[in-house]
Amino acid sequence: MPVDPFAQTPEFSTLFVGVGVLVAISFAVVIALAVRSNAKVRKAGHDPLTLRADLAVRLLDSDALSIRKPQQQRLADIEALFTTGAISESERATARAAILANG
Repeated sequence: MPVDPFAQTPEFSTLFVGVGVLVAISFAVVIALAVRSNAKVRKAGHDPLTLRADLAVRLLDSDALSIRKPQQQRLADIEALFTTGAISESERATARAAILANG
Protein backbone atom coordinates (compact mmCIF):
# COMPACT_ATOMS: atom_id res chain seq x y z
CA MET A 1 0.00 0.00 0.00
CA PRO A 2 1.50 3.41 -0.99
CA VAL A 3 2.19 6.05 1.68
CA ASP A 4 0.00 9.13 1.47
CA PRO A 5 2.37 12.17 1.37
CA PHE A 6 -0.47 14.49 2.47
CA ALA A 7 -1.40 12.51 5.54
CA GLN A 8 -1.17 14.58 8.72
CA THR A 9 1.07 13.26 11.43
CA PRO A 10 0.81 14.26 15.10
CA GLU A 11 4.09 16.18 14.77
CA PHE A 12 2.75 18.15 11.81
CA SER A 13 -0.44 19.02 13.64
CA THR A 14 1.51 20.18 16.70
CA LEU A 15 3.88 22.24 14.56
CA PHE A 16 0.98 23.75 12.60
CA VAL A 17 -0.84 24.78 15.79
CA GLY A 18 2.40 26.12 17.32
CA VAL A 19 3.14 28.31 14.30
CA GLY A 20 -0.45 29.55 14.29
CA VAL A 21 -0.25 30.49 17.96
CA LEU A 22 3.09 32.26 17.38
CA VAL A 23 1.62 34.27 14.48
CA ALA A 24 -1.43 35.20 16.57
CA ILE A 25 0.74 36.36 19.48
CA SER A 26 2.89 38.40 17.09
CA PHE A 27 -0.19 40.13 15.67
CA ALA A 28 -1.47 40.86 19.16
CA VAL A 29 1.87 42.40 20.20
CA VAL A 30 2.05 44.56 17.05
CA ILE A 31 -1.52 45.79 17.55
CA ALA A 32 -0.91 46.52 21.24
CA LEU A 33 2.23 48.52 20.42
CA ALA A 34 0.41 50.48 17.71
CA VAL A 35 -2.47 51.31 20.06
CA ARG A 36 -0.04 52.39 22.78
CA SER A 37 1.95 54.54 20.35
CA ASN A 38 -1.21 56.19 18.99
CA ALA A 39 -2.43 56.91 22.51
CA LYS A 40 0.88 58.55 23.40
CA VAL A 41 0.82 60.69 20.24
CA ARG A 42 -2.79 61.75 20.89
CA LYS A 43 -1.94 62.59 24.52
CA ALA A 44 0.82 64.88 23.22
CA GLY A 45 -1.80 66.70 21.14
CA HIS A 46 -0.97 65.36 17.68
CA ASP A 47 -2.90 63.34 15.12
CA PRO A 48 -1.26 59.90 14.76
CA LEU A 49 -2.61 59.50 11.22
CA THR A 50 -0.78 62.61 9.95
CA LEU A 51 2.22 62.59 12.28
CA ARG A 52 4.78 61.59 9.64
CA ALA A 53 3.50 64.19 7.19
CA ASP A 54 3.48 66.88 9.91
CA LEU A 55 7.07 66.08 10.86
CA ALA A 56 8.19 66.03 7.22
CA VAL A 57 6.59 69.42 6.52
CA ARG A 58 8.08 70.91 9.68
CA LEU A 59 11.53 69.60 8.78
CA LEU A 60 11.36 70.79 5.19
CA ASP A 61 10.19 74.25 6.26
CA SER A 62 12.99 74.60 8.83
CA ASP A 63 16.62 75.46 8.26
CA ALA A 64 17.72 72.06 9.59
CA LEU A 65 18.46 70.75 6.09
CA SER A 66 19.86 74.04 4.83
CA ILE A 67 23.50 74.34 3.86
CA ARG A 68 23.28 78.06 4.55
CA LYS A 69 25.79 79.30 7.12
CA PRO A 70 24.60 81.10 10.25
CA GLN A 71 24.36 84.88 10.05
CA GLN A 72 27.37 85.44 12.33
CA GLN A 73 29.53 83.17 10.18
CA ARG A 74 28.49 84.97 6.97
CA LEU A 75 29.29 88.34 8.57
CA ALA A 76 32.69 87.02 9.68
CA ASP A 77 33.35 85.80 6.13
CA ILE A 78 32.57 89.26 4.75
CA GLU A 79 34.93 90.82 7.30
CA ALA A 80 37.68 88.37 6.33
CA LEU A 81 37.23 89.19 2.65
CA PHE A 82 37.41 92.90 3.44
CA THR A 83 40.49 92.46 5.64
CA THR A 84 42.35 90.59 2.90
CA GLY A 85 41.37 93.24 0.33
CA ALA A 86 39.22 90.90 -1.74
CA ILE A 87 36.27 93.30 -1.54
CA SER A 88 35.98 97.06 -1.19
CA GLU A 89 34.34 99.05 1.62
CA SER A 90 31.20 99.62 -0.47
CA GLU A 91 30.95 95.89 -1.32
CA ARG A 92 31.42 95.09 2.36
CA ALA A 93 28.65 97.51 3.36
CA THR A 94 26.30 96.15 0.69
CA ALA A 95 26.96 92.54 1.68
CA ARG A 96 26.53 93.28 5.40
CA ALA A 97 23.24 95.08 4.72
CA ALA A 98 21.97 92.13 2.67
CA ILE A 99 22.94 89.61 5.34
CA LEU A 100 21.38 91.65 8.13
CA ALA A 101 18.19 92.27 6.12
CA ASN A 102 17.68 88.60 5.17
CA GLY A 103 18.68 87.11 8.52
